[in-house]
Amino acid sequence: MKQCNPTNSQTRGFKTCKKESYIHLYGLCSKCFYDWMQNDERGKVYYAKSFAKKVSKVTAKTKKKVSKAKKDEITNWRQKLQKNIQLITRLIDNNLPCLARKTFGQIHAGHVFAKGGNSTMALNLHNMHRQSAYSNTFLNDDGKLREELIIEYGQDYFNFIKSIMKHKSLQLTNKDYQEIYYLSLKISNKLEKIDLTYNLDERIDLRNKINVALGIYDEKFCNFKI
Repeated sequence: MKQCNPTNSQTRGFKTCKKESYIHLYGLCSKCFYDWMQNDERGKVYYAKSFAKKVSKVTAKTKKKVSKAKKDEITNWRQKLQKNIQLITRLIDNNLPCLARKTFGQIHAGHVFAKGGNSTMALNLHNMHRQSAYSNTFLNDDGKLREELIIEYGQDYFNFIKSIMKHKSLQLTNKDYQEIYYLSLKISNKLEKIDLTYNLDERIDLRNKINVALGIYDEKFCNFKI
């Protein structure tokens, strides 16, 4: 706390409040400093050269934050999350052939029970398994995918996947999906980095753990006991 009084050639002679105050710059309190920039020729030059640029930078930064916030509000975060969970599925089933047709090539994450009729279970990793792009897109191989899943994983596992239909509707906001999406990115990035091929038990275990980590579903619909 000092008396507001000009101490610099830039402000010398400028009439100030003379009050005890926190000094902003050049011996002036913040109010007098602002008055100096508005009413003194030296202050006007300072404002044009220095202060206005700082204000402009802060304003631009604020506008950028507001723009990002608005973009976040209109982004469909559930859709982005679903795409990344499909990526996680492909990484769990890394280097394995299509479950339905046993062919290699471009692999999608096929839904055992189609997401259109079962939107609640569309984000559960147990309901997604490796399927070739051709089988998933053109052949409508839902039945074939289920048959081969039972052969590879067993009837109990198929029954568990079917039970996910009983899960209550997901009551998540767009903001919730955004937070889960960024969490899922950390998981997919880690899986991509280690780039491993997993055996059957490991694939189930990864689906269990990642389902729980994402926190979308009640735990009993996340974990299949091997």
